[in-house]
Amino acid sequence: MAVTEARVVRIESQVEEHGKMLGSLRDDIVRLEERMDRRFDAVDRRFDGIDQRLSGIDRRFDGIDQRLGSLEEKMDRRFDAIDAKMSRQFMWLAGMMVTTLAAMLASVLAR
Repeated sequence: MAVTEARVVRIESQVEEHGKMLGSLRDDIVRLEERMDRRFDAVDRRFDGIDQRLSGIDRRFDGIDQRLGSLEEKMDRRFDAIDAKMSRQFMWLAGMMVTTLAAMLASVLAR
């Protein structure tokens, strides 16, 4: 009987020890979860900061796109104006050449 009681006492102490270890393990898991939650919150904040910076960069690129668009329109207008001016000058030059040719032909034919 004494041997049985000793064995029961030993088993009870081991079960109690295991219970304490499980409780300690449970507490460690809870602390780990809390640390992981804090870490994920920090990561989320960092990502939010990066998202804000990227949004700022996107806005700057949109501004650059608008400026380049207006510059492109301005250049197109200038090229159109230069094209129209060159067309008028060509018409005047062609008219003067035809007039000069007609005058030369008239002077040659008049002799």
